[in-house]
Amino acid sequence: MEITRTQEGDKLIFTIKGRLETSTSPQLELEVKTLPPTTTAVVFDFTELEFVSSAGLRVILLTQKTLKARGGQLVIRGANESVMKIFKITGFAPMLVFAP
Repeated sequence: MEITRTQEGDKLIFTIKGRLETSTSPQLELEVKTLPPTTTAVVFDFTELEFVSSAGLRVILLTQKTLKARGGQLVIRGANESVMKIFKITGFAPMLVFAP
C-alpha cells in the first residue's frame, strides 16, 4: 500500500493506493495518530484503493471519531464499487461522508 499525504486548502488528503488490510493498516493508523492537533478536515482518496478489510475499517472509524471529537469531518472520496459494497455490508456507509 502507498500513502500520499498532501494539503489542499484547509484539508489534509491521504491518497491510498493498493490494499488496506491487516498488514498495511498500521501504516495509515500511524498517519492518523500523528495528525496535527489543529487538523479538522481529512479526505481519504480511495480512487486507487483495491480492497479494505476489517482492520482497515477500524482505522477509518478511528479517524472519523478523532475528527468528530475535534469538530471536524472525514470524507471518503473516489471509493470504487467493491469498496462501497464493503461499507454498505458492514453498516459503515451511513456513518461516513462520501464524495465522488
